[in-house]
Amino acid sequence: MQDLDHAEGAATTAVGVGYRALIRFNYARSTLLAAGTTYYVFLALFSLIALAYGVTAIFNADRMASYVTEALSEAFPGLLGDEGIDAAQLRAVGQAASVVGLIAMLHAGSGAMVAASGSIHDIYGAPLDPRNYVVKRLRLLGWLVVIGH
Repeated sequence: MQDLDHAEGAATTAVGVGYRALIRFNYARSTLLAAGTTYYVFLALFSLIALAYGVTAIFNADRMASYVTEALSEAFPGLLGDEGIDAAQLRAVGQAASVVGLIAMLHAGSGAMVAASGSIHDIYGAPLDPRNYVVKRLRLLGWLVVIGH
């Protein structure tokens, strides 16, 4: 490795950078972190969907529930409908969830995003987010909404 650091030329520099990136990637166990993070973020999206239907039920906003159903159908073709999840069943779950249940779903979604953030910081060797607990959770929930949108 020291030979690559002291050598000159674009090719040896590129090989050296690539080698160090590979070492960092393997050291951080990036594939394992990515797989676990993807799993939890995907599950958090379902919490976010149920939360969206729950909020529409609280405000008795059928038009908004229809918009959520339409957006889901566009974003995830085949998720809703005859071969997927029944949209009416999703609405029923969201409407049956109490306020406490909705808060639990919100916490689960933000927990998945906290795990994703931690994984990304581990992979890149960046320091953890220094913000306080509430600000960090709200920021990461915003990212979950952006990703889910």
